Amino acid sequence: MDSILVRCHSPVYGEIAEITNGSAQQFAKRNGMGYFDFLTVDDKPGPYMAKVDRMIELFDEKVVHRIVYADVDVVFNKGVNMPDWMKGPLCISSDPSGISTGFMVVTWQAYELLKTWASMGEASQYKTHSHDQASLVLMHEFLPWVRRLVSVIPEDVVSCPESRVSRGSLAHHFWANGFGKFPQWKEEMKRYAMEQV
Repeated sequence: MDSILVRCHSPVYGEIAEITNGSAQQFAKRNGMGYFDFLTVDDKPGPYMAKVDRMIELFDEKVVHRIVYADVDVVFNKGVNMPDWMKGPLCISSDPSGISTGFMVVTWQAYELLKTWASMGEASQYKTHSHDQASLVLMHEFLPWVRRLVSVIPEDVVSCPESRVSRGSLAHHFWANGFGKFPQWKEEMKRYAMEQV
């Protein structure tokens, strides 16, 4: 298999995963990708680094050449295909604070970056970022070899609640799991996700 869409969540976010599952499955099918949604447990190192560990395992198992990772609160737009330019080694979504680990395209050329990220683990806080995102931001800022591997996906392609555009051309990251706003955005996310199926 050349590409796979991977999503990961802990039991706490199961309802979010159910709401967005249809758009993710259709995106994977439309783009000829496998689809893998896995459940983590809420213990150390926590669900944040689980996605990095799972990507390393998939590359170790030689299952795929490219992994598209999306948090479960990402809704893919109906009928939209993966842009040709989004090939890696690590294409990562962005928000007004910088890079965001909620949506990534990773190829095997970023394997050493993933291994370094996993060994570094979560950073409690760096600037406005926390957890896995903080450690990747630190690596991106201080390691030139990491910067050479990273391409930033513009907010008009994958948007978020603070983006200058209301919805990205490929997907929208609702940020429902990070700021305790899921009840507030639940109906909007449900409605938007249903429109994309």
